[in-house]
Amino acid sequence: MPSVPTLSRSSSSSVVGDAPGDYFFVRRFELPAGLPEAEVAGFVELQLEELSPFPLEQLYHGHVVSSSRDAVLVYAAYRRRFAAEEIERWARSTFVFPDFAPALRLRFDRPTVVLFRSQTALTGMRFDGPRELPVQVVSRPLRIEADDDEARAVREQVVARLGAAGEPLRDLRVTSTPESRAQGLAYVLGPDAGGGGAAEVLLPTAECWAMDVRDATFVSQQRRRMRVDLVLWRCVLGAAAVVALLVLGELLLLGGRGYAGWLAGRVRDQAPIVASLEDKHTVANRLADFGESGLSPFVMLATASGPKPASVYFTRATAEGRNNLTIDAITRNVADMNAFEAGLRNLPEVERAEVQNSRAQEDGTTFSVVIQFKSGAFARAPGPGRASLVAGGGS
Repeated sequence: MPSVPTLSRSSSSSVVGDAPGDYFFVRRFELPAGLPEAEVAGFVELQLEELSPFPLEQLYHGHVVSSSRDAVLVYAAYRRRFAAEEIERWARSTFVFPDFAPALRLRFDRPTVVLFRSQTALTGMRFDGPRELPVQVVSRPLRIEADDDEARAVREQVVARLGAAGEPLRDLRVTSTPESRAQGLAYVLGPDAGGGGAAEVLLPTAECWAMDVRDATFVSQQRRRMRVDLVLWRCVLGAAAVVALLVLGELLLLGGRGYAGWLAGRVRDQAPIVASLEDKHTVANRLADFGESGLSPFVMLATASGPKPASVYFTRATAEGRNNLTIDAITRNVADMNAFEAGLRNLPEVERAEVQNSRAQEDGTTFSVVIQFKSGAFARAPGPGRASLVAGGGS
């Protein structure tokens, strides 16, 4: 009997696309007891909004939930860190994970540090015992062709950053291409230096979709496309059965025509879904156009920090359009708020700066300052940089 198609859709597609692990910052959170599965994604987004100074639309992110559903590991990276060619390759993959993803579901009897080597990075994961998901993840760039001295130096940096002196260390890497199965993706992890002790890790398909770092709209399209592939495959089998029935006689021919009519009805039923996908494709193209604009949020924030008095602390920054930046801040000295506004207005790059929503509280005065930079004040960077969203890279 013919088998159902695997996760890979064609010979030109790859099952998994890897994103460099050192591009991501990673945090583990305890899940509220009894939180429904459908609400986990919303919980993750709320945590990211508190962690990141930039909107979710400017992040690639994913998450993985422990089997006991008591914890979730969240990872995110600033979109501009990835080259356009890399994002184009992602479209040809069924899933896209950080390169350290295969090792996240490991479990040990006692506290253990895993040093996971990929093509572009070395990632340290600190596990606290029998519970799944590491309590701390640190990733640093490391070329696969790096010599022993370079690899040793990066290894020492990762271990020191984890602060796990005296805990057992295990060096692992993926030893073969991930295999797609009916249940999900199977990885084989083995020692980085060779030898025995290889172990298999299975990531269920439903979990793989949550771990995927691409846009939620694109991931939804991928899931629908796989369902359509499965339906089409079943339709092919059904059509073969109809052909076999046709040779049995006129009576079975009538049944075959009825089946063909059913198939035509199914095609008509799919028409609204196709139209919806086309609309979402248009929206995705608009988002891509925005991603290629000249928005320079880091440069804007650095420029605005110049005249900031020492008593003023930034709590949040949001880039709007190409030239606008809104900063939420707090200070214990109201005069410094006015001095900050005056200093911003004197910057040659600033067209307009205005303090809004000032409010006195017990711990200080909170306020927002809306800054409009002059058009063309910042030249666009020549390509995506490797600046970390959070200081320390993947720590």
